[in-house]
Amino acid sequence: MTQDSIPSGNIAKYLRAYLDFHGKKQVELTDVINKQKAGISKIVNCERGLKAEDAMKIWSWLGYKDDQWRRLYVEPPKSMEAIYPVNAAPIEVRGDVEAGVWREAMEWPPFDRYKITVPVDSSYGNIPRYGLLVRGDSMNKVFPDGTVVIVINYADLGRSPRTGDYAVALRRSRCGSEFEATVKAVQVSENGDMILWPQSFSPDFKPVILHADRSGDYGNGMDGHSNGAPDVQILAVVVGAYQSIPRASF
Repeated sequence: MTQDSIPSGNIAKYLRAYLDFHGKKQVELTDVINKQKAGISKIVNCERGLKAEDAMKIWSWLGYKDDQWRRLYVEPPKSMEAIYPVNAAPIEVRGDVEAGVWREAMEWPPFDRYKITVPVDSSYGNIPRYGLLVRGDSMNKVFPDGTVVIVINYADLGRSPRTGDYAVALRRSRCGSEFEATVKAVQVSENGDMILWPQSFSPDFKPVILHADRSGDYGNGMDGHSNGAPDVQILAVVVGAYQSIPRASF
């Protein structure tokens, strides 16, 4: 591999696209290619060239094992079949959800969203998936604070919530027309009521009961009352989870 095989100017104009595709931040490149933040910013914004040796380091850091590092200069990550593992795909993390209490504004502005790479579950085909960052401790037996849960909307899945699901629930805010969100384990009782259970190491968290509307359709969007809270919607089912490895403590 020689530098003369790189396009003239050595401008890696697709580097930002690859960083976004993999949910990476440009500040992380300071350790990858040993440059200051100002220099990284100029490279990412195509104000300075990227050396071949640094391009190869970045390519390897992104997780690619082949010699197609020149794509950083000539091609965006639009068709990844030849270089991307067939059993993994990027998922957009588009907001956060409180595991302990109802939380307003589940979705973030577009510029705050990022992507992570997760295994592909073929049982769900091409149904749209997205990620939500879990906050709080009411589900810490299964989803510790900081876990990203991968979810599918029940409307896209084509079924109602079932006992054993982990689900994202919404309710209309008492202070306005906005919605608040939480994540809980689902139990559907014999009389049709739905119980949203916390699964926490703390005894402080209590279940939420959604009284059935007797239609049996919990995917209709607005499902009765929850302890006086009207307009509750069971939005999405959790189909996977991603947790970064925490630092050891002593």
